[in-house]
Amino acid sequence: ATFCTLGSGAHTPELCPAGYFCLPGTNFSTEHPCPKGTFGSRTGATSNSDCEPCPAGMYCSAPGLSKPSGFCYSGYHCAKGAISPTPFKHRVEFAGPLLGNDICPAGHFCPNGTENPMPCPPGSFSAVRGLQAEEQCQPCPAGRYCSRAGLFDLAQTSLCNAGCGGTVTLYVCLEGSSAPCPSDGVYGYRCPSGFYCPAGTGLELPCEPGTFSPMPGASTCLPCPAGMACSHAATAEPLSCPRGLCSAGYYCEGGATDAVPRGTPAFPLSGPCPLGHYCPEGTPFPVACPVGTLNNST
Repeated sequence: ATFCTLGSGAHTPELCPAGYFCLPGTNFSTEHPCPKGTFGSRTGATSNSDCEPCPAGMYCSAPGLSKPSGFCYSGYHCAKGAISPTPFKHRVEFAGPLLGNDICPAGHFCPNGTENPMPCPPGSFSAVRGLQAEEQCQPCPAGRYCSRAGLFDLAQTSLCNAGCGGTVTLYVCLEGSSAPCPSDGVYGYRCPSGFYCPAGTGLELPCEPGTFSPMPGASTCLPCPAGMACSHAATAEPLSCPRGLCSAGYYCEGGATDAVPRGTPAFPLSGPCPLGHYCPEGTPFPVACPVGTLNNST
């Protein structure tokens, strides 16, 4: 298409410049610019339809452009026809489909020049909009797992739970887990013996004294059986209760855990036989020395 400048007396029409189109009767070169969101790379355009939509990932911010203004900024996505590097709720219809140019949605990230938002990978999520890089996606919280890409709400995550592979073994999920039963030591591990792991735990809990857990993967601890001792936290195997007589020279009033006892807050009188007394093997209480005798050592 060509145009003739009004009043110039031109006999030869001039070619319509790039970024514009010239309808019949056009008087000057910039009379009909390609609108914002489009550009015209060719000279001699004859209609608005010769203007091309700004390509995906780019923006065309002014009328009359012969090429796009540049790439859309990180944190935003531009499907086509964008008029700003930071679009917000901008909808454009091209050849039927309604395309969106907008801030990067939650659960996704958008590097510079993004056409379609990229989902945060499994093992991560994001509840905020406008992420610019994958590194900004948050790791799935400890005790939960994020099995799908593009999660944007903790309600979409799940508790680490029983039932892994048809078993009832429980696992600890560390940050960033994408599976309910991680066992690589990086994102989780099987609940160890001596501990229990309720569903959704991010850290194993030690069995309390008086209970034990002999197998890995327990959800609860078992009570210590009769005749056995579970005197410490995190007991995996109960010990046989110690039995026998207190050694000669010592007395055991009750609660002693050793043949050579020492007093405890609960049983303060167990211990070495005191002065003036003697203690045969198995003595519960010191026996006073008979009249006329003495014992000046413990």
